Amino acid sequence: MIRSLTLAIALAFAIAGCNQSPAQIPKHAIGMSQTGLAVVRLTVDQRDKSFPFRVEVAGTYVQQMIGMMFRTSIGADQGMLFPFAEPRTASFWMRNT
Repeated sequence: MIRSLTLAIALAFAIAGCNQSPAQIPKHAIGMSQTGLAVVRLTVDQRDKSFPFRVEVAGTYVQQMIGMMFRTSIGADQGMLFPFAEPRTASFWMRNT
């Protein structure tokens, strides 16, 4: 499962360079998280396996700054996406995670 989570994180960084406006709620959102973030489905396909995830979208600057700070747990099939308006190199440090 750690390998699939690593793949999802790598995909999240790849998607982070998309041209979606960070303030937009994704049209394909399936709900909202307890923290008020849009939740979308993300499936990572690797060879003959599929790994489904439910990921929160940190679409605003403030949401991205908070990220997953102060979370005490996260499900094995959960994660977070950080879309940016312009492609760029990003690094993350999640304090208190």
